[in-house]
Amino acid sequence: MRFIPSTWAANGLGGYVHDPHDAILGAANYLRASGAPENYRLALYHYNPVPEYVDAVMRYAAPDDPRPQDVLRVLQLAGLRAHQAR
Repeated sequence: MRFIPSTWAANGLGGYVHDPHDAILGAANYLRASGAPENYRLALYHYNPVPEYVDAVMRYAAPDDPRPQDVLRVLQLAGLRAHQAR
């Protein structure tokens, strides 16, 4: 995810936007504030209001995807950590 400065200031939890660990926590915090994990589609739509984008991310992170670490699983884990860091 990419952040504009004001969005990072509100969701970055004081981290450094160019640090992968901090960026994952900031992304998870943003998605959680936007409706995840209850509604990933809504949270993704808040990030990028293009239905095709939301569909593509959801397909990429589908539970039946054979990759061992899909996108939503990483964000779920990061989301728990971001929630605890608040």
